Amino acid sequence: RDAMQAVILAENAAVSEMHSVGSSLVDAIRLNGHGDDVRKFNVTETGLHIFSMHHTGDDNFAITLKDDDGKYIALLVNEIGDYSGKNSERLAVGRYSLTIKADGDWTIAIASG
Repeated sequence: RDAMQAVILAENAAVSEMHSVGSSLVDAIRLNGHGDDVRKFNVTETGLHIFSMHHTGDDNFAITLKDDDGKYIALLVNEIGDYSGKNSERLAVGRYSLTIKADGDWTIAIASG
């Protein structure tokens, strides 16, 4: 139950952050999961994109952003334990992937800046 409450709080924080940077929920991409994963997403508008990321865990939490060809773009986060923060990247229209390394629950919100 405590883990679920933490995920809900993290999701609420991500929504709050999206509103604070002036992005609408309609434009936001929301991802959540547990443990290691690879997630793909589409960018439909060139410009600044804000990644709000949250993790509840004890070990390494890292997210790597790559383009559709697998080319490295950025390491968005690389921290140990619980994490709540954001990073931004300028992205062109296209398909991208996030490689997530985590031992706990995580959420990622991607919004146009």
